[in-house]
Amino acid sequence: MVALADREPLSSLATGKRLIVRALFGAETARALADPQLEALRRFVVMYRHGRRGAAAAAEVLVSLGFSRQLLDDVRALVTVSMRPR
Repeated sequence: MVALADREPLSSLATGKRLIVRALFGAETARALADPQLEALRRFVVMYRHGRRGAAAAAEVLVSLGFSRQLLDDVRALVTVSMRPR
C-alpha cells in the first residue's frame, strides 16, 4: 500500500468542489479505498510525501484505527527513502 500511495499526486486527495473541476477538465478522479485503514494509510503517505501539515492529523487517525506509532515511523522512513534522488 505504501509503494502504491507513494506514486499518487496530492490531487488524489481532492474532495468536494475540486472533484467537479477535475471532472470538467476530464481528469481522472481518485477513488477512496473501501477499507478505512488502507484509505487512511494512503492519505497519510500522500500528505507526508508532499510535506503537508495535515500529515500529523492523518497520523493520529491511523493511531486511532489501531496502527502503532512504531509502524508510522517505519512508514515515514520508507517514504523518506523513496523521495531521495536516484
